[in-house]
Amino acid sequence: VHFVAQQKSNNNIEFYMNAELIGSESASSISPNSPSGPVIGANTREDKNFDGRIDSVRIYNRSLTPQEIQYLYELGL
Repeated sequence: VHFVAQQKSNNNIEFYMNAELIGSESASSISPNSPSGPVIGANTREDKNFDGRIDSVRIYNRSLTPQEIQYLYELGL
């Protein structure tokens, strides 16, 4: 499964699965400069963690376009 979560400038987070937009959610700002850094695979609000493997994580300093997400999905990245 290819999964993308990205924060947009309007403070919404968009979720893509296999290059298809599956939803969005309002969220507080996520800062890559926070002391704890980004958290991947954890749900701190419900104290549940992802029980599986996470591979090939990429962090970009900008939002990707839907075309870029589609391209990365097709490349298998």
